[in-house]
Amino acid sequence: MMLMDIKKQADELAKKFQNRNPFEIIQGLNVILLFVPLIDTKALY
Repeated sequence: MMLMDIKKQADELAKKFQNRNPFEIIQGLNVILLFVPLIDTKALY
């Protein structure tokens, strides 16, 4: 039941950051988010 694990993790992050906005959670996790065009992209990590 991997879906429940994902939901649980999402709920824990929302509780930790007191917000469900993914952009604010990303900022709180010190993750760099890049918006890039995916034209002719064969892989992206």
